[in-house]
Formats: sequence, structure tokens, C-alpha cells
Amino acid sequence: ISVLKHFKNQLESCEIDVLGDIDIYFGIRNKLHDYLYEKELNELMAYFKEQHPDGKYNIYLGQSRPGKITLIILDGDEKMTYVQERMRENEDDLEYKLEVKKAIVYIWGNGLTMVKGVEDVLKDILGEEFGLKRLVEQNRYKKEVWLTAQV
Repeated sequence: ISVLKHFKNQLESCEIDVLGDIDIYFGIRNKLHDYLYEKELNELMAYFKEQHPDGKYNIYLGQSRPGKITLIILDGDEKMTYVQERMRENEDDLEYKLEVKKAIVYIWGNGLTMVKGVEDVLKDILGEEFGLKRLVEQNRYKKEVWLTAQV
């Protein structure tokens, strides 16, 4: 949210006048109780689309535990998915954005699980370790992770 708000502030203050495409691969356990920023994300993406109608602004949601809430009838989107699966669904588009458009990758998440899976997908797309190293060298790879204790 903070990065998207920063982009919005830059547009509003005319620091930048063009915003590139934004794809968010967002992983949660269950959208009925974990999608804390759904409204805010959708509002920001709608704002970007309004400002730049030719741009593409997408949120790809992965739910690792969609069926855990049994008292509420879900809207049919009960399939378990992970961020890395959603990325693989868009592998060709991701490769184009990374290689041709020189996209920047921001990763936030659990360093023991999700981040490793996402990096594995990026390695498949870009070619093992060299691809990630190239992104780092070009300052196009940002990562903020946390580790959870295994009990």
C-alpha cells in the first residue's frame, strides 16, 4: 500500500507524469478475513486506471486456505492457490515486463515459504540465479521478508 500511495503522491504532485503498468500478486490465507487492504488496493488501482486509461493495473490474488471458514458460503472462489501459481499463469507476460519493459520487482512476505517460491518462479522465467542477480545489479529487485519460527 505504501508504494502505491507513493506513486499516487508522485502523480498528484507532478513528480512523475506517466505511470507504467502495475501487477500485484497478493497472497493471503482467506479473502473473507485476511484481505485487509482489499478496498484500499482496489481504490488505488482504480485511481491509476482513471489517470492513465491505457495502463494495465491488475491484482492477482492467491488464497492458501480458502475453505477454512465453514460458516460462511464462499462466492465460488474456493480453490487453493499460491502467489507463485498466479505468477506461472502469467509467465509470458511477466517475462516480457521483466526483460523488455524493465519492470521492478517488489517482494514482501514470509521468507521461509512464499519468497522462496516466488524467487523460484523468477529463476525459471529469467534463467536460474543469473536473472535475479541481474535484477539486483540493475536495482530492479526489492525484497522485504520476515521469518516465522517453526514450532
